[in-house]
Amino acid sequence: MKQIYTIARAELQSFFYSPIAWLILIIFTIQCAVAYCDTMVLIAKEAALGTNLPGLTDWFFTIEMRGRWGVSVFQSAVKYLYIFYPLLTMGLISRELANGSIRLLDSSPVKPSQVVWGKFFSMAAYSLLLIGVLLLFVVPTSLITPHFNWSLVFVALLGILLTMLAYSAIGLFLSSLTRYPVVAAIGSFAVFMVLDRIGQYGQQWDTVRDVTTWLSLSGKTSIFMKGMLASSPVVYFLSIIAMFIAFTILKLHLAHYHYPLWRQAVRYLSVALAVVGVGWLVSRPALRLYADVTETQLNTLHPQSRKIIEQLKDRGPLTITTYVNLMDRYRTLGLPRSISKDKAGYERYLRFKPDIRFRYVYYYAPTDKPTGVERIKPDLTFEETASEIARLNRVPFRLFKTKEEMDEIVDLSPERYRFVRFFELENGRRSVLRMYDETPPMPFDEEIAVAFKRLAVDMPQVGFVTGHGERSIYDRRGEGYERIVSNIFNRFSLLNQGLDGVEVRLGTAGVPESVDVLVIADPQSAYAAEELAALDAYLARGGNLILLVEPDSHPVTSPLLERFGVELEPGCLAEKPVIELANVVGGYFTEEGIKTWDLVSGAKFGIPMVAMPGVAALHPGVSTGYTARPLLATRNDAWNKIGPVDWIQGNLQPVERRGERTGTFVPAVALTRTVGDKEQRILIAGDADWMDNREVQNGRQGFTSRPSQVVYYLFRWLTYGVAPMELRRPSPTDTAIHISQAGAVWYKWIYEWALPGLLLAFGGFVLIRRNRK
Repeated sequence: MKQIYTIARAELQSFFYSPIAWLILIIFTIQCAVAYCDTMVLIAKEAALGTNLPGLTDWFFTIEMRGRWGVSVFQSAVKYLYIFYPLLTMGLISRELANGSIRLLDSSPVKPSQVVWGKFFSMAAYSLLLIGVLLLFVVPTSLITPHFNWSLVFVALLGILLTMLAYSAIGLFLSSLTRYPVVAAIGSFAVFMVLDRIGQYGQQWDTVRDVTTWLSLSGKTSIFMKGMLASSPVVYFLSIIAMFIAFTILKLHLAHYHYPLWRQAVRYLSVALAVVGVGWLVSRPALRLYADVTETQLNTLHPQSRKIIEQLKDRGPLTITTYVNLMDRYRTLGLPRSISKDKAGYERYLRFKPDIRFRYVYYYAPTDKPTGVERIKPDLTFEETASEIARLNRVPFRLFKTKEEMDEIVDLSPERYRFVRFFELENGRRSVLRMYDETPPMPFDEEIAVAFKRLAVDMPQVGFVTGHGERSIYDRRGEGYERIVSNIFNRFSLLNQGLDGVEVRLGTAGVPESVDVLVIADPQSAYAAEELAALDAYLARGGNLILLVEPDSHPVTSPLLERFGVELEPGCLAEKPVIELANVVGGYFTEEGIKTWDLVSGAKFGIPMVAMPGVAALHPGVSTGYTARPLLATRNDAWNKIGPVDWIQGNLQPVERRGERTGTFVPAVALTRTVGDKEQRILIAGDADWMDNREVQNGRQGFTSRPSQVVYYLFRWLTYGVAPMELRRPSPTDTAIHISQAGAVWYKWIYEWALPGLLLAFGGFVLIRRNRK
């Protein structure tokens, strides 16, 4: 151990007696200082303006993409290490080879392993010096940032240090292969490039893909930057360090013997297989360990998602089968070269259920979204087009089944032969996860959680009453409800948010027990007595209800509204038009509505509003046992127009003698009462158009209307939070900083000028003093 310490000390001294170590130290400091000070100046400015700031620990040091805010300090530090370390390590052993001092080992008591470890530890000491430079930015920031997340910083620094040590080990080995330092540096660059890109090769074979993905250096450091301390990247870096140090020791050892080339290759290969094999096995999902050090547990499943996965633990293995249509525009997400990245998206789920299996099935079939090749080369047959697409994507065409072969395996026609995943348990229970017709098309955590939840429990069922001209959930016309209920490619449709819409009839059989929420939307004719009796029976058992009516629908809807003590005010509401007609009125959540639906500004979508074309005002009248609360309200300059109105050329001003008045109106009310041990919940709105296909898809000009989000919160309220799922996380607490704009400028002068200047002066002093000796 003493010899190792002596060698490390001597090597470290030689570092600082050469200008390259000082130059890299100064450049490293400047690049980190620029990133830090640019962020500090902008943060100080935004804080002075009263802007809501993000989590500052992450923002200053670890976040990867920030747009106009530049790059964070640690990301800037890692960015050029692949250039610095070959320059630092290129002379570690090649210099000894060039001047012949390496031959002294033959007569020296120092072993080759001691030489290698001594030189490696000298690089480790230099790496710690660079880590110390980073701490010069961290410590002052922690003093001016309340609730600073030190755990995140330490994990990120550990990732940077392991990266530096891996680069050092690789550079050390390359330095032992040649007596020319420049060649060693170029070789280090080459190895870094190979390790960075090796994960892209062998992707068509499962075992090879797993090994090359594990060997790939790409993305390993970013795991630490995200605040995740995981065993897999730690084992990876330790394995790489151990392998290249072993290679270096082996190289120096074999230099004393004249073994044939094949025998030397066998020894190197044995070391590589042993180290990589152990590292790969230890990194299997069932053996991985994790610690999420982010304040809001961003790298860990939301508690609701964890609860769902816990319910699936004793259900046996879960298989996620991805069906990839070569003709689909999202095919690249599931092609062999993308499988490793695709699986990485489920890493958080594998953490709690390691027995999730992945299958990828490839085929080609016509889809409703034609590819670019079909448009560019219309003369090709369908099979020739598919073959051309496979060639362009560098995938063997033989991997893909025909449509006829796929139809014998599974019926994908309901999914229109698009990119789709089936989640399946061994008992045959299955759920579907799709891509959506929006940007981005990928499912969010909520949709993925719903796919898992459908395997664990029965999801709520929403019954839409039919038989009297009500809105249909399968009608794709403007007034239909297909897009918000049953459209499989709309992210916010009830189907994709975990709710199953069915059509039911009120009659002697009553409302099925499986229905959790009943919807009556714009009936065109009156209900018979037995139908109303079925409705009363449903309400008596505590069922929740949505009742959507239209202006001047009194003869049909009065018997329904009377049951809740709600009256439909005469006329149609209007407001001063901006772009749309005057009968398009904005409905805004009241304070009571916000509390009723638990809406907060930090929620996933914020507090939405909805445009309501042709809406009547509601007035809670005689009490019938329900507690009524105004959910939506108009602006205070709305008015009600009574009688026939020409909304384009007619007189739209309120006429008092007709009973028209100006003020704030209530177009939607929420009613509640206690039935047994549950709270019954009912929504009544004076408009049925606000959630139809036209409004959901196109919206209204001049309004920030978000009907899909209103439906989202509506059904969360009616299902008591079961679905749709909202995986809301708490906000970070390190969002304040105690520094003025003038103070930020001082930071800029100190870090960008004073600190590099001191290092330059001290380094110059050391080098000049050394040269005089």
